[in-house]
Amino acid sequence: SRAERMALSPSALARRFRAETGSTPGRYLDGLLLQKAQQLLLSSDEPVGRIADRLGFCDQIYFARWFRQHRQETPSGYRRRLREPY
Repeated sequence: SRAERMALSPSALARRFRAETGSTPGRYLDGLLLQKAQQLLLSSDEPVGRIADRLGFCDQIYFARWFRQHRQETPSGYRRRLREPY
């Protein structure tokens, strides 16, 4: 593992990561994934299911649930809200 190559235990690596970034590795990766999801939703007309697949989610339902936990709205709702003309 990367932790072993750096001569650190996984927990020590996580602590160091948190000290450097202010975030846990999992939250940091979720943030990157959320940014990519938002970018794909706004920059393409791909169906949400295809975006979920591209991002590595097992299905559209799980992606929508995950997205809603982070953005308090569905991927389709997010896309619709930010694409609406004012």
